[in-house]
Amino acid sequence: MFRLQAHLATRDAWRSIVRFPATSLAAVFILALSMAAGVVTFAVVDTIVLRPLPYSDSAALVDIAMRTPKTSRGVVSPADYSAWREQTSSFDGLAAWSPSSFQLSDDRGSETVTSVSASASLFQVLRAKPLIGTLFTEADESPGRDTVALISEALWERRYGRDPAVIGTALTLPSGPVTIIGVMPRAFVFPVEATSEPAIWRPYAPRPEERVITASSGRSSYLRVIARLEEAVSIEQARADVERVFGAQAAEHPGLYEDSAVRIDRLQDVLTERVAGWMKLVLGAVALLMAI
Repeated sequence: MFRLQAHLATRDAWRSIVRFPATSLAAVFILALSMAAGVVTFAVVDTIVLRPLPYSDSAALVDIAMRTPKTSRGVVSPADYSAWREQTSSFDGLAAWSPSSFQLSDDRGSETVTSVSASASLFQVLRAKPLIGTLFTEADESPGRDTVALISEALWERRYGRDPAVIGTALTLPSGPVTIIGVMPRAFVFPVEATSEPAIWRPYAPRPEERVITASSGRSSYLRVIARLEEAVSIEQARADVERVFGAQAAEHPGLYEDSAVRIDRLQDVLTERVAGWMKLVLGAVALLMAI
């Protein structure tokens, strides 16, 4: 009985297709388009929103930023970063960084590159190691000792033909010559949201007076800060820890912290917050279209 019913249903379906070819073709086309759109949309959402960041145990990475009436996620002052690094206990490491772009020109050609000024702790926080050479250290984080640099594997290949003798050679930057001490592997990209792939990493070397707040120095802010949570520490505990230190700073210098607050969020959420909502909405719309 079931086979007979299936046979009759199949026969009726084919008759409908033959009697109304235009409608049938339109239905098949819409279904195929919906399936293709669904596959493509899910692939994009998976790559950008759902897939973990390309760092070891990336779920433990957080972003620490300032919130003001003008911005929901602003830059941090060196004094705040130093205070969090010295007075909090929720993190396996904190790192500060600041990007810039400039024209790199020498006898090998000219190109615009993205450079990142970063604390040596950045590589410990991200669990990153060089492809060749060594990383810079905390000892390089002072003016006059920061004349070293790491370059990306892409820049190494593009300008030096992957010559291992690049280690120890000079690279002329707008601020002066630096010595290349290591090459970061192609898989290492930080920051991932940079307009162009970062090519150079240099030590963050603030002046001593920037590390503390005084009545005369003010509170200059230009850093981005990330951290790795200690094992078994929740983001809520880390938030309370950071806010405690921030509150002490604000109480000591109320005029410099007026209308400011600190926020801490998962790094992946920060990087995808601008696109996650509408991407999931598009994916839902495609699923609804297929259902219809």
